Amino acid sequence: MADVKFKWNYSHSVIIQNKGFGVDFNREIGNIFFSHMYKYVPWDADKPVNAKSPQPHLARNIRIVPTKNSVAIEFLNSYANKQYNGPSTWNRDRRYHELATSYWDRMCWGQEGSVIMREINNARKKYAK
Repeated sequence: MADVKFKWNYSHSVIIQNKGFGVDFNREIGNIFFSHMYKYVPWDADKPVNAKSPQPHLARNIRIVPTKNSVAIEFLNSYANKQYNGPSTWNRDRRYHELATSYWDRMCWGQEGSVIMREINNARKKYAK
């Protein structure tokens, strides 16, 4: 048996970054996923009693937060959690988003996962060195 030793020329973090992974790529992943998820997010608007105008629609009031290792899509309306988790009796206005549902990320992934993965793989190639 031969005694073989192997040494990386770069650190793991440099190799990962050179393959295109990082904050910028994760931001793009968030944008890609949200572009597909948008039609599944309820369009409902909440109008507080003392407000002159409603909050921005749930589907538009988001923040995409990339980090080195992940990305989060945050829904900023106060009622987002209720819309996401139910209850199943929640009355949704489907005039604008006919596919709106609870657990919209899961629905999107189930319906469009292969397309999303293809777009993410193509995007990663932009960031690879």
